[in-house]
Amino acid sequence: MTFDPNKHLIDIKGKKYLPVAFRIQWFRDDNPKGMINTDVVSYDPLAVKAVIHDNDGNIIATGHGSAEKTPGAVWTGREIEKAETAAIGRALAHAGYGTQFTAEDEGTHLSDSPIESSDPTRMVEVMHADTIKMVVDAGFFEAPQAAAQVLGKLFKQKKAPMKKVFELSKKYRSNKVETGDTEKAIELTLEA
Repeated sequence: MTFDPNKHLIDIKGKKYLPVAFRIQWFRDDNPKGMINTDVVSYDPLAVKAVIHDNDGNIIATGHGSAEKTPGAVWTGREIEKAETAAIGRALAHAGYGTQFTAEDEGTHLSDSPIESSDPTRMVEVMHADTIKMVVDAGFFEAPQAAAQVLGKLFKQKKAPMKKVFELSKKYRSNKVETGDTEKAIELTLEA
């Protein structure tokens, strides 16, 4: 059975939010051999880095999380666990396992990013900087701005999760080489 994130969304201060436990479940459903690795990168201030690997061991996203000692907080004494959960949630959101799929329903509020969902290019630039770097380094795009613009259009129109970025990037690059025209390449990629 395919995981349906909509069944697990909760409302926090008027925003849709997918708890980290369900992001992990969704990722595991799509990537049974995938890995989530975490490391404490700093103890003062406390910072944890999470790295998400797909079934083939490729890094598809990273994320960082932190937590301050807060007297009386639920997590008091468990700051590392809180920071690790935050890092994993952020990395999974960067990999497409977050609430960005609800952007059309949320108007201008995204739980995973404080940017307006009405600007898909900016959303891709901010939320997926590591992914953009990877597709540019892989030769799919000439520049980060082009990658963000094209991927923003592709994901807004196709409503595809970021985890499909390489598949769509390859299709786009092939179409761009064949046609020599960015808009035509986007159109052909969306038709596929």
